[in-house]
Amino acid sequence: MSSNYHTKFFVMAHFMIFFLFLSFFQSSANDDNSPSIICKNTPFPNFCKSMLPTTGNYSNVYDYGRFSIQKSLSTVHKFISIVQKYLRRSKNLTIPTIGAFKDCYVLADLNKDYLSTTFKTDLQTLLSAILTNTQTCLDGLQEINSTSFDPRSLRSDILTPLINDTKLHSISLALFTKGWVPKDKQ
Repeated sequence: MSSNYHTKFFVMAHFMIFFLFLSFFQSSANDDNSPSIICKNTPFPNFCKSMLPTTGNYSNVYDYGRFSIQKSLSTVHKFISIVQKYLRRSKNLTIPTIGAFKDCYVLADLNKDYLSTTFKTDLQTLLSAILTNTQTCLDGLQEINSTSFDPRSLRSDILTPLINDTKLHSISLALFTKGWVPKDKQ
């Protein structure tokens, strides 16, 4: 009889501990419910606040994290379209410029795949890879000699959006890390 009592007590104690942890994680996720609070610990707080919605069904870091990852995917699709537009005009571009755009296309297509078909367990690694891919593309484009087209066009069409995409992907990584990655693995 005594061991049966201890077993029930042991099981009940574990359930209580589980529910305490669960309520702790839910309350910590709900405490950080405004973009200004959530964005405070991202690499680009002002950019983060400007791109997160202030209305809608966004109540915690998980909701905003999902939103930012969806926005990252959307910007990757837009960037691929821009690069394709430049590649269609490739007869007017130098060989190094075409190479830089082709590299960017391949890297952006990888980013699209990473964001479209990933699992939670891989997402932190893949968001880091997306940042590396985006930075590699940016570096390649900044190295090209822009004699084959207007440098202002390169800046407004490609470089500025790519810099903003890098910020967005950084914010997505920060929000994912805050919302899903255990503190000892951050």
